Amino acid sequence: RKQDLQGKQQLLLAQHRQAEQDRNYARKALDDACKKLLDIQAHRLQVCQDRHKAAQEALKLAKDCGLGPSVLKELCRFSAESSLRKSDHKDLKRSQSGVPLGQPSWQPSPGEGPAENGWALFGTGRD
Repeated sequence: RKQDLQGKQQLLLAQHRQAEQDRNYARKALDDACKKLLDIQAHRLQVCQDRHKAAQEALKLAKDCGLGPSVLKELCRFSAESSLRKSDHKDLKRSQSGVPLGQPSWQPSPGEGPAENGWALFGTGRD
């Protein structure tokens, strides 16, 4: 009887150690995934900040040249259209999010309004 209980106790201790080890592996995997997510978020923030800075500089250059915001907006739109026309692919491949891969980085993403994509900088188009 005593040996049976000792055997059960050893089995329970081994199961407990295995569960603890599995929990530690899962925690490490979760920590790694969180770190990757934080890295992605930091990169996206940096890209958005760079995009915003480029839009601010473009607007300043346009103003320095005496151009209104709608002219800059039209130039950006024309540039995007001409680059898409030059594309050999008639059907743009889509990423998993549904955004065309060949889309210029300054274009808004689906569902993105003017305030979120930087176009709010360019005013309403009335010069």
